[in-house]
Amino acid sequence: MDELRVGTIVVDCRGKLAVITGLNTRSVKYPYLYQLSPDSRTQYKANASDFRAVLGTVDIDAFNSATITKTPNRMSSGVDDDLLVPPVLKGVKVGDKIRVRTRGGVRKVEYRGYHENRPKYPVSIVMDGKEYKTTLTSVVPDKNAEDVVKRSEAQIMEDIRDAYCRLSPENLTCDGELPQREVAKRARELQKRLSGLFRELGREVGESEAYA
Repeated sequence: MDELRVGTIVVDCRGKLAVITGLNTRSVKYPYLYQLSPDSRTQYKANASDFRAVLGTVDIDAFNSATITKTPNRMSSGVDDDLLVPPVLKGVKVGDKIRVRTRGGVRKVEYRGYHENRPKYPVSIVMDGKEYKTTLTSVVPDKNAEDVVKRSEAQIMEDIRDAYCRLSPENLTCDGELPQREVAKRARELQKRLSGLFRELGREVGESEAYA
């Protein structure tokens, strides 16, 4: 990627949008420095092979002076969001009715989103006019879900390939840049994702078959 320079907009090895903010000419292995947002305090080191794509350029002074309004606890909204949405919530959109187990039995409630960075109580619901957090295991699968959202084998295999790709050591660790705790968490999430995809497909698929 000869076009890489300060201000280049890239997609990094984790699939995140980033901007190259500096060059480390003294490092042969990691000559590029990049940030995920203007107000990020973390600068990552990388080489050209760590970037999946180049999307264009931005004025670096404008980027550094930009102000980002952050929304905490980013929510997923079902099948149209990222790959780590659990299978039990596939096809569910914010505002849909889902069934959850409560102390009073199974109830229909309004689904308000899945928070991937809130692992203990990741599901938000509205019940009796109040918003609650609940566990993923409390969600009762819809018996008709497979009829409503039944994907082709090719679509499922595409997700399986992507999961295996994300599990490769260079992508999982971002070439050794991620701390071990985050690497282990990402691996657990992706293995759980693969298990869900295997159930959806009806059989297990090896890495060689997925890439074939």
